[in-house]
Amino acid sequence: MASDDSCAGLADPTASDDPCAGLADPSHTRPGLLRQREHMPDLPVASIHASIINAFGLSPPATSWLLPARANPFAVVSVGHRRMGLTPVVESTLSPTWDISLEAYLTEEEMRLHGGEGIVVEVVHKRTDLLACLACIFDDEHDEHDEHSKNSMGRASIRLRSDMFLKEAPAPGHSQAVSYPVRTASSRGDEAGYIKLDIWVLSAGYAFRFYKFTPRRTRDRVRGVQMAQLLLYDNGAEITPYMTALNHGQCPEGEEAKNVLTPDLDQKWYDAATQPLILECHDNSRRALRYAWVTARDDEGRDPLSWTLEGSADGLRYVLLDMQDISDMLVAARNEMIGPFDITPADL
Repeated sequence: MASDDSCAGLADPTASDDPCAGLADPSHTRPGLLRQREHMPDLPVASIHASIINAFGLSPPATSWLLPARANPFAVVSVGHRRMGLTPVVESTLSPTWDISLEAYLTEEEMRLHGGEGIVVEVVHKRTDLLACLACIFDDEHDEHDEHSKNSMGRASIRLRSDMFLKEAPAPGHSQAVSYPVRTASSRGDEAGYIKLDIWVLSAGYAFRFYKFTPRRTRDRVRGVQMAQLLLYDNGAEITPYMTALNHGQCPEGEEAKNVLTPDLDQKWYDAATQPLILECHDNSRRALRYAWVTARDDEGRDPLSWTLEGSADGLRYVLLDMQDISDMLVAARNEMIGPFDITPADL
């Protein structure tokens, strides 16, 4: 009968203060096997979400015989100077409804550069006058959204507040949308109207409910992926006992994803389709700070050589937590631990 101890079959985890001790001894591991996560300045540390609901009381666009008075507003949304995206154009109104969500992943450097500037929303008029039509004819790659972005109908700047940083994504239907004043581009800065937005931020330093391990390449490249265990650790404790595993690939009977959570190293997870492995944590007080995986009992050709680890609050939107490539390491022994690797918390 298999032991309830998740480290059964390996060394005694109580022999060291290191929560990963007993799974592998770094002093007896071949060079290059334990590749700790290096500092990666381009690694996303936060995802910013902005739902643009609607606007009302906007300033009408300038008019002349070449520029009709009909307003066709769309919104340009940015984080500081980095653009998140555009809303669709709503024709013939000063009170448009967009109800669209935009998302941007920011690196640590981008959070320092742009995070303090907050969200900038500029409502822009899409021209449909004669000059705009002529521009479309003579420019095959013409993008009207960008070309006419200077024809502003109003601008709103929203600072990122501490209450916008959430530990998990808000539940559907529980929007916390707020109306922010929109000001014209005039030197007086008169208030022209309001725009309604719901803004929230998820940090890679928070505890997540879902963790996704995505194999990017295996040693064999063509015959699927496998492992005996996938282990995540909090401060001084393994948190995989609080998890369930899921995989939507092609797993033979007896080699399903749930096997990565068992202490029996004779069992394994094998997916012939090389699809992501998802762990769901059922204790929201647990936060993964380190992780490792254990090679399966056979067939080193199915060992992952490069992969990503991502975290999510809702299982839909993920933030990249770590990325590894161990292509230059020697072939690992069977039932040998690869790692542990640090998940560097975001310091926002």
